[in-house]
Amino acid sequence: MHSVLYFAAFVAQATFYASAIVGYVVRNNRLGKLKFLYIPFFYCLANAAALVAVLKLLSGTRVEQ
Repeated sequence: MHSVLYFAAFVAQATFYASAIVGYVVRNNRLGKLKFLYIPFFYCLANAAALVAVLKLLSGTRVEQ
């Protein structure tokens, strides 16, 4: 029972990240506007930006204007 649940979670997560990658690849054409590709791409992009911000904060890097 547990292995089926873990496998289903793995498939769902792999599908989400695969659609984010496809969304990245097609971001500059008409397919990139499809919500099922754009939303996972935007979610991953926002999380990556948050990670960069936290790493810069922890390293003491300042944003210069």
